[in-house]
Formats: sequence, structure tokens, C-alpha cells
Amino acid sequence: MSRETRIGILSILVIAASIWGYKFIKGQNIFSSQQFFYINYNDVGQMQQSSPVFNLGFQIGTVTDIYREPNSYDKVVVEIEVIKKFKVPKGTIAIINQSAMGDKSIHLTFDKPCSGSDCAQSGDYLKGEYKSVLGSMTSPNEVKQYLDEVVKGLKDVTGKLDTMVNDPNNVMGKTMSDLQLTMANMKNLTGNLNREMARNGKVNNILENVKELTASLEEQKIKSILANADSISSKVNSIDLKAISDNTNKTMEETQTAIARMKKTMEEADKAILEFNNLLAGVNKGEGSLGKLVKDDQLYDELKEAAEKANVLMLDIQQRPARYIPFKSRRKVRKIDEKNPLVISAKENTAEKKKD
Repeated sequence: MSRETRIGILSILVIAASIWGYKFIKGQNIFSSQQFFYINYNDVGQMQQSSPVFNLGFQIGTVTDIYREPNSYDKVVVEIEVIKKFKVPKGTIAIINQSAMGDKSIHLTFDKPCSGSDCAQSGDYLKGEYKSVLGSMTSPNEVKQYLDEVVKGLKDVTGKLDTMVNDPNNVMGKTMSDLQLTMANMKNLTGNLNREMARNGKVNNILENVKELTASLEEQKIKSILANADSISSKVNSIDLKAISDNTNKTMEETQTAIARMKKTMEEADKAILEFNNLLAGVNKGEGSLGKLVKDDQLYDELKEAAEKANVLMLDIQQRPARYIPFKSRRKVRKIDEKNPLVISAKENTAEKKKD
């Protein structure tokens, strides 16, 4: 088997494995036969692809696609994939349930199993319903039972509370009785006070005198305050407040500008110093190229050796360029080297060094 054939077979296997892995992540199995059904919903509650499909708590498929109905902008179509061995009756209802954590799933419910023509075929549309979190967790009958229990408990509590309030031997009942007696006494007291004030005119005269006295005091006080205010305002008007305000505002603006520039300069300086300190710390720790050059002696020696070898290679390329030209035989290269004056000179120098 040639190398190209082996590479082609390996590529096909890799592509097949990728497709199978993608389908597996989406919850599909390409090696098992499946059947597809479609459901129309008014709202899918942000359900995503790969959401599970259940029946009686057992997963029988997954959601493979969600898209808007082409001929209706208020409908959403959900495509589900169900295992082939599961028979779906024609009257099946696909209910979207939502868990307390917000996860969505579809539950297929039906009255009885099907056989033959009573079963829905792959590609058929099923009836869809959507349930909220409370509807997914409890049924209407369970909610009614819960409310009945709550009402019953409230009746028991209110009955016990009423009994305690009406019982004179109980602390709460005695307290309520005393409170009612206190309120009745307060009512009688205020009634008697109103009657006395209506019959006695002195109280009304006293209140009128107090009212006139406070009015006169307030009038004199207000006049004094207004006079002082006029005096102060006249003195303030004599001062050139505009010039003072302009100079003050100008000075404040210049000061704020200078402070802002100084603050910006200090921030830039701090940033530069911090970056330089980080760079020095990294170098001391041996981080980065510069740190390794400073701390790693082996790296320095290797770089030095590589530079020396590069110099030797460049010198050899300059002296014997024919060796690095492709498609040249060794005999031609040897002839060219014999005519190269640099090669001849290098050989002579080598021979003289050997004699010495």
C-alpha cells in the first residue's frame, strides 16, 4: 500500500471521527436509526438545541433544531430526534417544562401506546404546550390541594386567636379587655373636656390673647430682621463682587489645571517606575530572553557556540560557494575549489601551520 493511500485512509477516518464527535456532543448517534418530529410553539422560553426529550422521566431523544415558522412570524418550530424503537402516538402532546434552575426540556405525553397506523410517522407535526416553572413542578390539582391546606391552617390559627382574645383568663384576652376599657375612659375624658371648654369662655379668651400676643411679637421680629437684611444687602452691594469672583474663579481654574497636570505626571512616573521594577524583577528571576541571558550561563555558552558555528559556516560559504549550489556533482565542486584562490590560500595556511 502506497504512502498516499495510507494518508487518504487516515484522512477519511479523521473526518468520520470528527463528524461522529460533533453529533455525539449534540446528543445524536449517527450509528443508530432515528425518527424526526416537528412541534409548533408560540414561545419556547429560550430553549437551546441539544435539550433532552423525555417520556415518563426516560430520555428518548434530543432537540436537533429550532427555527421560526417560514409562513408565520408568531410561531416557532422545534425539531426533535427520537429513537426509532420508541413508538409515538398521533395524539402525543410535546410539553416544554422548565426546572427551578432554568433548564428546558420536552416531555412527550399520551394516553395510551400505539401500533400500526395509530403511530405518528417520522416528519409528522405534534401538538405543543408550554409550562412555566410552577406549572412544571406541580399540577393544578396539587396547587388546589396546597391552597386548601393553607386556608385550613389559617382558619385554625384565626380560630385559636379569637378564642384567646375572648378568654378573660388568658393574658392576651385580659390585655385586650384592659385596652378597651382604657379607650372608653379616654373617650369620656375628651368629651368632658370639650363640654367644659364650651361652657367656660375664659379659656377661649385666653387663647385669643395668646394669639394676639404672638402675632405682635412676630410682626416686630420680622420688621427688625428686614431692617438688618436691608443694611447688610446695601453693604454687600457696595463691594465689587464681580471682580473678586472673576479673580477667584480664574485662580481656582489655574490651580486645578496645574494640579491635574501634576497628578497626571505623577501617575505616568509611578507607572513607568512600576513597569521598570517589574522588568528588573523578571530579569533577576530569569524570566524572558534578557533574564535567561543574565542568569542562564548554559544559554550564553550555547549562543556563543552557535555564533561561532555560524561564522564558520558563513566563511565556508564565502570560500566555497559551489558546494551549496544544488545539482552539482562532487567532482565539479572539487574542480571549482581547486581554481578558487581563497581555497588555495586556506590550504597553504593550513600546511604552514602543520610545518610549524
